[in-house]
Amino acid sequence: MLSTTTPILTDARERRGIIRTKAVEGLRQAFPMTIRNHTVELEDVALHERDYGPADQKEAIMAGRSLHEPIKGTVVLKDLTGKVVERAKNLTLMHLPYYTERHTFILDGNEYQVSNQIRMKPGVYTRRRANEELEAAFNLG
Repeated sequence: MLSTTTPILTDARERRGIIRTKAVEGLRQAFPMTIRNHTVELEDVALHERDYGPADQKEAIMAGRSLHEPIKGTVVLKDLTGKVVERAKNLTLMHLPYYTERHTFILDGNEYQVSNQIRMKPGVYTRRRANEELEAAFNLG
């Protein structure tokens, strides 16, 4: 029987590698996208790894900055016939927060630690607001 749980005590470097791999895989899986009469494709996805030492982390906290690693790639826009309409090279697709040796993320000068994460199952969630109105939220994931 395979376990789907993640061990709590893992090396930060190993966890950082897993985060990096999953982020790049997620971007690759999100494409191609078909929007109206065009298709958007992604090529040459690459994470530009950075190592932030304790001095860099302290400076980011004191200056109110975030530590992140850019994921860049080439975005190609094609029409329905497959003809390339436009190509944007070396485009920053996202900024992946840097996972520190303390198992934290530094965002806008604040250090955050996620010990566990609860995910809602797909469905409709309803609640009654303070003014007695009913509200519904949809989780399509």
